[in-house]
Amino acid sequence: MKAQPTAIKEYDGLYGDRNSRPEADYLFSERLETRSPKFGWDIKPHSHPGLLQVFVIQSGDFELFLAEEQQLISAPCLLVIPSAALHGFRFNEAVKGRILTMKETLYMTLSGEIPLGPVDEGRLICISRFTNSTAPGRIAELMAIIDDELVSHETGKELMLRICLQQLFLLIRRQAENALPGKDQLVSSVPRVYRQFHQLIRQTGAKTSVAEVAATLGVSTVHLNRICNRIAGKSAGMLLQEYLIGEAKKYLSYTSYSIAEIAYRLHFDYPNYFARFFRKHTGLSPSSYRST
Repeated sequence: MKAQPTAIKEYDGLYGDRNSRPEADYLFSERLETRSPKFGWDIKPHSHPGLLQVFVIQSGDFELFLAEEQQLISAPCLLVIPSAALHGFRFNEAVKGRILTMKETLYMTLSGEIPLGPVDEGRLICISRFTNSTAPGRIAELMAIIDDELVSHETGKELMLRICLQQLFLLIRRQAENALPGKDQLVSSVPRVYRQFHQLIRQTGAKTSVAEVAATLGVSTVHLNRICNRIAGKSAGMLLQEYLIGEAKKYLSYTSYSIAEIAYRLHFDYPNYFARFFRKHTGLSPSSYRST
């Protein structure tokens, strides 16, 4: 019997939970050291479609695994992991921190007022150098208040949670604006069309074109390109290509799917189209990239 290919694990809920189906307003808080020991402090690369996570690491060192690299990071550190982004960790037992997990739909109700550019584009925010020494503590304190509110039955619970979440994302935005260089800096406003563009290309991959995405969003391709260039300095087509290459590298690095299986997962009509596309943008064939 042919062995099944190794797949990237996806969790609709928390890591290791295969049965959870969170509601649209799902919000969960826990200390990092509560669950990590159950997995030997080793959180394998995985993703959470539809969920956004905020980590504040207050002490200890850890390895962060991303689609194309791994980094050794020391506390204090802030991570914002967008929906469907591949990530994994290898913690040491001295690590302490907090994790906030929420439905992307809940985040979107807040992001109209406090947009986080990289997160809206499906990119991860990692901050280990803060603009002031009190920032990690303030963020952790807010996350602790959110944790308390989630189990309380006090008057105005929903309002308090919303206020705390707004404060949390505003603090994150302030840190990110100063910590992320160049084009990764947050812009003053991320148009909803731009956020929806990134959501659509994550859903459809190579199955769609820029013209089709623009039509779905109800804008012209000229207008969509203008927005993408203003915010990212790249055309919509370039952003679509970057997404596909990033996803391809993720599958090639972390799964045993065949080249053909990866091509079909990214919605290419034929594997040879995918192979030519990959070589054009990386200088390597998919098989050569996998073997490096």
